Amino acid sequence: MSFTLEQLETIHAKQRSSKIWIGSGLGIFLIVVFFTFAMLVDKAPPIFFKIEAVAAMVAIPMLFLLNHISFFFIQRRFTQSPYRELVSKLLPGDVDEKPEKVLGFVHKGRE
Repeated sequence: MSFTLEQLETIHAKQRSSKIWIGSGLGIFLIVVFFTFAMLVDKAPPIFFKIEAVAAMVAIPMLFLLNHISFFFIQRRFTQSPYRELVSKLLPGDVDEKPEKVLGFVHKGRE
């Protein structure tokens, strides 16, 4: 099947958008953790501090995996659409490449 540049740009736009939303949410969460740290240490039971510490340790590596996380959501979103076959040929890091280059990979195969 022949894929068009517009289809690929649509998928890239959706992946970038979800990447921004996820990264912003994680950033806000980490800011809240930073500002509530002292209060939890001083006034809350120790279990709340432990939960917050573990959640922060999980959130920080997620910032480095935003391409993979956003691609997971894109795969789920486009399962019942005409984009399904195109999404199955993409990789998480393709969103950072130029669409013309990725379209060449899709049509000719990866080396």
